[in-house]
Amino acid sequence: MAPFTITVRPGQPVLVVQASGRAALADLCAYADFVAGLARGRRVRKAVMNLLAVQIGISFTDHITLGAHAARALRELEQAASAVDAKYRSGTREKAAQNSGLKLRTFTDLGEAIAWVS
Repeated sequence: MAPFTITVRPGQPVLVVQASGRAALADLCAYADFVAGLARGRRVRKAVMNLLAVQIGISFTDHITLGAHAARALRELEQAASAVDAKYRSGTREKAAQNSGLKLRTFTDLGEAIAWVS
C-alpha cells in the first residue's frame, strides 16, 4: 500500500496541490488543512486539489464529514476545485461542502478543474 503523500505542483496559473496513495478520513482532512494553510501563506484565493492518484477509503458518512471539514478549512478561498478518479465521484463531499458555504466543484479531469478556478 502506497503511503499518502502531498506535493505542491509548480508552474500552474492557480495553486494546485496533488496527493497520492491510500487515504483515510484523517489524511483527507489534514490535506484540506494543508491546502488552506498554503493558500493563506501564498495569499491566493483559488486552489485545485488533485486527488486523481488517491485511493479513497472512506464511508458515505465520512464523505459528509470531509465536505463539512473542507468547507471550514477552506472558507477563505473564493473558489476551490477537486479532481478525483471517476470511481470516487459521488458528489457527496461536494454537496456537503457547498451546503456549508464553500464554492467547490469536483471534476474527473485536472485540466477542467484548473480551468474552472482560473
